[in-house]
Amino acid sequence: MDIRNIQYELRDRSLSEIFDFGALVVRENLRPFLAMLGLALLVFLPLNAWILFSNHASEGEPEWWSGLHLALLGLVLIEDSILNFALVLLNGNLLFHHSPPLREVLAGSRPLFWRYIWHQVALRTFYLILLPWALVTVWRSLIVHLFKGEVLLLEKLKGSQARERLAAMNAGQSDRSMLFQLMALLALGAFVLVGAYAWNSLIEIFRLADRFWWLEMDFSLRRPLTHVLIFAFSAYYSVVRFLYYIDTRSHREGWDVELALTRGVRETEEIV
Repeated sequence: MDIRNIQYELRDRSLSEIFDFGALVVRENLRPFLAMLGLALLVFLPLNAWILFSNHASEGEPEWWSGLHLALLGLVLIEDSILNFALVLLNGNLLFHHSPPLREVLAGSRPLFWRYIWHQVALRTFYLILLPWALVTVWRSLIVHLFKGEVLLLEKLKGSQARERLAAMNAGQSDRSMLFQLMALLALGAFVLVGAYAWNSLIEIFRLADRFWWLEMDFSLRRPLTHVLIFAFSAYYSVVRFLYYIDTRSHREGWDVELALTRGVRETEEIV
């Protein structure tokens, strides 16, 4: 990776600046993100809707603590992790101002797919859904291994090299990473809440919620459109996590200093 080709300005950013910059990156590259989101919805949403319709027909409205909600949470987490495989690769390309077709994004990392599935889909889902009481595994998944997708797919590390890399990147910034995840969770809550309110206000005008229960949205996984909002937010979250990853690497490896020196040498040579 040649940092001289990086298109983003390398400087220390606060977490709020990272979240703001993430919104700008999504806005400037809306087409590829919409393409990946559309593909994810085309693949995942029919299955999720079928599960919701089947259980609603047989059980009515389940309680929020029911086994259905735990299964839905696991399903959405799995689907989100699979979607992030493509999103991490896209963000890596956008860093160098290259926006390739979706087929090109995915084709270059086929050898890494199953390793990613094992670590980021199977193990991560097991730790977060089936072992939530084991705080150590949750902490490792959400904080220590925050950049695991980027390390596996972009740095192409594996085994002990990947573990050492993740530990080194997290060293000394666990509190900041925890705050980052908290801000992301609050942003997700606000995004779903505002989206649900706007959508419910719209369908109320046409009195559709009384006729079609699945059109109404609430702050749960019982409605198909809630899943749509979660996947949409996932695209934005992938960007801010990637920017946090770049910010961390730049700070630890002195990218900003190296780039400034390189530019200084280049300008001096042009003057001479």
